[in-house]
Amino acid sequence: MLLHGFANSSHYFRHLMPKLAGRFHLIAPDLPSFGFTTIEEGAGYQFTFAGLTETIQGFVNELSLRRFAMYVFDYGAPVSFNLAVANPDSVTNADVRFLDTGHFALETNVDDFASEILKLTVNA
Repeated sequence: MLLHGFANSSHYFRHLMPKLAGRFHLIAPDLPSFGFTTIEEGAGYQFTFAGLTETIQGFVNELSLRRFAMYVFDYGAPVSFNLAVANPDSVTNADVRFLDTGHFALETNVDDFASEILKLTVNA
């Protein structure tokens, strides 16, 4: 699964996907309100990393993805971490290219986050 960052969309991966397609089954969803997605005005969507994670978790569940790796950057990074913590048997790898720690830190207890990542690393 490829997850884009802020002010971007799945279109960002248009050059990478053909190079990987022969070796992997690829999925590149757009995060809510990016790319080809919309959120109805007044829908009460929570534009937080928790809200984005909940949406992508729903996407994963809908597609019945059981094991997958992630290639992510920017806003996709904390979503991948949240998915890995919630689904340690499903997320096999998270290749993080850029993490905006300022925004992420506002919503995350860094000690809890580090502890969970260490658990995933030790158990891998």
